[in-house]
Amino acid sequence: MRGLKFFCSSVILLHMFSCKFGNESQAVLNQDEMADILNDITLAEGFVESYLFKDSTLNRDSAVQAEIDKALQLRQVSTALFTRSYRYYQAHPDQFKLIADTANARASKARDNSYSRRVIKPS
Repeated sequence: MRGLKFFCSSVILLHMFSCKFGNESQAVLNQDEMADILNDITLAEGFVESYLFKDSTLNRDSAVQAEIDKALQLRQVSTALFTRSYRYYQAHPDQFKLIADTANARASKARDNSYSRRVIKPS
């Protein structure tokens, strides 16, 4: 539930700070790309909550937005394209559910792989 709250807040931030659309084509990200980006955003929010926000001088929303911007830059996706795609998928809930389920499954698989690689040494 906490992750959903963070995700919703990040989407609101993206809407507030998004660039104007300009002359970009009205294309949207495909479902696979969107699932990857949503997974990256969730990881970025977790990073802020776990590591950066321990510094009480940081503004949480600004720190989350900065990490989201980094995630979008790494994927070479503009804020405008992400925002347009997100709005499109919000208007198509059946597709959005598939994207969210895909992102969740990828995160679960990555977590399971991470746990399976850990070697516990006897004391």
